[in-house]
Amino acid sequence: MCAAVKTGAVRSLGRFTAGLAHDLRNPLNAAQLQLQALLRLSSVGLPLFVRERVLAVNSELCRISELIDDYMSLSEPGITRLERLSLLDISASALTHLVDARLGSVTLENRISGELPAVLADRTRLTRVFIHLLKNSLDALPRADARIRLDAGTVFDSEGNRSMVVVRVSDNGTGIDEETLPQIFEPFFTTKAAGTGLGLTLVKRVILAHGGVVSVRTQGGDRGRKPSASHGPPSEDFTTIAEFTLPIRSI
Repeated sequence: MCAAVKTGAVRSLGRFTAGLAHDLRNPLNAAQLQLQALLRLSSVGLPLFVRERVLAVNSELCRISELIDDYMSLSEPGITRLERLSLLDISASALTHLVDARLGSVTLENRISGELPAVLADRTRLTRVFIHLLKNSLDALPRADARIRLDAGTVFDSEGNRSMVVVRVSDNGTGIDEETLPQIFEPFFTTKAAGTGLGLTLVKRVILAHGGVVSVRTQGGDRGRKPSASHGPPSEDFTTIAEFTLPIRSI
C-alpha cells in the first residue's frame, strides 16, 4: 500500500473511531461518577470488600478512558494549548497518573532535573507521551531486577546556546529485534496480544507537532542490537532507550 493511500485510510479510521469513542465517553463518565459516589460511602460504613471491588472496577474504567483518549487523538487537530512547562513536573504527573500494578515490583528512577529549561508544550499531550513510553517499558521488563530510568539533558547549537532538551526513558527489558524496530511507529502495529498499536504512533505525532523528534534504539538484550547514534551515551546496561527532543523556545 502506498504512503498516500495508507495515510488516508488511517485518517478515515481515525475519524470513525473518534466518533465512536465520543459516543462512549458520556456513559463512561456516568459510570465513574456513580463509582465515586459509592467510594464516598466508605466513610459511613461501606464494607471493605465492597470498597476493594469498587476500586478494581474504577481502575478498569480508567483504562477504558485512556483508550478512548488515544482513539480520539487520531482525528484531533495538532497542538492547541501551549504553556511553559517543567519536564520534572510533567514526568512526575505521568508517574502519578500511571495506574499499573507492576510498578510495585519495578525500580523506577526519575533523574530529570528541575533545573532544566522549561519547554513550550501542551500539558495533557506531553503527559500522555511519558505515560505511553513508561507503559511500553513495563511491557518489556523481566520478572526480576526490573528497572526503568527517566533522564534528560540539553543540546547546544553551533553558537553554544541551549537549543533543545532531550528526554530518555530507558529499561532493562527484552529489547526489540531488528525486523520489528522499523515498524514500531506505524499505526496499529503491535506485537502485544492485547495492544492497540497506537501508543508510539501518538507519541511520534505529539512530539513532531511540538517541533521535536523521537526515536527508539536497542543495545543488547534478549532480542536487541547495538545502539545507533543518539544525543547522549547509552544508559549503562539498559537495553531499550526511547528518546525524544523538544525545542527550547519562548512564548
